[in-house]
Amino acid sequence: MPEKTDSNKTSSPQEKHVEDKPWYCINTHLISSKAAYFFEYAKEGSHFPYLILFYVSVGLDPTQAGFIGGIRFIGGLLGAPICGWIADKTGRHKTIAILACILAATINMMQPIVTVAMGDNGKRNTCPNISVELDVLTSNATNNATLAPLNGTMTSSVMNSGNMFYTLLVVSTIASFFDGSTMGFVDSGVLHNMLASPTPASIGGQRYFGPLGVGVAAFVSGVFVDYFPSIHVSCYMGIFVNYILVCGGMAVTFYYLLPSTQHRHDVDPKINRILWATLRESNTWFFLGIVFFNGIALALAFSFSFLFLEEMQVSNVVLGLSMCINGVSGAGFYVISDRIVNFLGGNLNSMAFSSLCWTLRYMGLAFLNRPYQFLLLCTINGLTCSLFVTAYVSYIREKFSPKIFTVVCGIAASLYNSGGYVVANIVGGVGYQYLGAQDLFMICSVACFCCTLLTFVYSIFLKYSNILETKNQTNGSNLPIV
Repeated sequence: MPEKTDSNKTSSPQEKHVEDKPWYCINTHLISSKAAYFFEYAKEGSHFPYLILFYVSVGLDPTQAGFIGGIRFIGGLLGAPICGWIADKTGRHKTIAILACILAATINMMQPIVTVAMGDNGKRNTCPNISVELDVLTSNATNNATLAPLNGTMTSSVMNSGNMFYTLLVVSTIASFFDGSTMGFVDSGVLHNMLASPTPASIGGQRYFGPLGVGVAAFVSGVFVDYFPSIHVSCYMGIFVNYILVCGGMAVTFYYLLPSTQHRHDVDPKINRILWATLRESNTWFFLGIVFFNGIALALAFSFSFLFLEEMQVSNVVLGLSMCINGVSGAGFYVISDRIVNFLGGNLNSMAFSSLCWTLRYMGLAFLNRPYQFLLLCTINGLTCSLFVTAYVSYIREKFSPKIFTVVCGIAASLYNSGGYVVANIVGGVGYQYLGAQDLFMICSVACFCCTLLTFVYSIFLKYSNILETKNQTNGSNLPIV
């Protein structure tokens, strides 16, 4: 890894990693950091839980809706590293981040506009009962395909639906390119703020506002959907209105979180050289691999555990409670995550422990036969998700040069939040169909245990390699001068 400057070494996690003040005291220097995580998570909560419902409400079948929901993450997978590299290369972090918010909001709003222009008139003006709609679409899919050639109106409707599907796929993917890039700017800006903070600060102390943002935004979007006026568009347009409001708050937060170009002192014309030197390190690829794997574990759990519960005919009340428990657990463990990292002996050990918790969580899902058991598994969400995120962001602060914080944070965030979902939707869908939920979850449990062992062994290897290197340097400095 490229070495940091002396000024960065004085801010290492070993020297200041935990806030000494009580949890309820707020470091005013880091208010923008807390707000950034609130709006970043709110951005997802405002529209992500409702997107599939929106697509079905405007006439797409469940297969088309699910395909768009999975493929769109490719945009985020590419957007975060590209936008992060441009920002680190030019030093225009604030400009690019705010522009990403504006473009994400604008392009996302094009989705309901597309449905007005291309959708079925009978679909776009209503919000049907989604469960009934899914049954109708599934049972009549074959009949519609058979009748289409015999009915001119039906043929036109099917063709129009196909055109709308491809248009929404392109628009959603492009919007995700900019939407998925903002997390890298948030993590990078927060890390820089923490390095400049006059008092010690922790990653978890900033990030625990994120789950609150998800809950607030999801609730507001639900209200918008229920009370959206009856006009010629799906009532789910309310989620896009809320998304625009959240993006506005995100843009304002970026204005205060990120430095202006003329005040940026760490822009290096040799930034590409630093980046490529970092990417040539095996440690970098191991770290990114662990992040990517845990992103897949997260996506598989949240994409297919709810489907498994629906097969068990679990009440929607249980699903709602599980989301609440996940949020409370995530926020609670963010508060103490830095202390857990110190207790476990470092960031890599903490990432290994998170993988172990995923092992137990998937094993519990594999043997799940009662709804309350699922709620109990949700209580460790903070250990599987919050602890891991805290550890990987702290690892970036500890091991990488601040000059490439944005691009490295972007790469890690894209692998964890976008790449994981792309792979999970493909691999998990095939596994769920041919193996069934329980076998799929058991295989995931074994894979997470293997990841735990690999990460822990690698952590020990690095520890003793550093000790040996330090000892060799010490012995070399004691050699007599000839």
